[in-house]
Amino acid sequence: RRDGEGGDDEGKNTIAKRKEDPRQGVDTEKPAHLQASTDPHTFLARILQYCECPQYLRRKLFPMHPDLQFCGLLPPLDA
Repeated sequence: RRDGEGGDDEGKNTIAKRKEDPRQGVDTEKPAHLQASTDPHTFLARILQYCECPQYLRRKLFPMHPDLQFCGLLPPLDA
């Protein structure tokens, strides 16, 4: 097609189709106790408390939390 010919049908195929999110309408928000901390002071305090605790008690005293996701990579603190 040349420029200027059939210019009326240009807008027909320009409507973008949105992909529907399969989780739309489902509450994907995590409970407050499972959300990662946005406050750096709270984040650091949680990590230091975890490191201060003896290794054999950590599973019993600290539930799974996103802030503690990589704490297993940290070396234990010397007493």
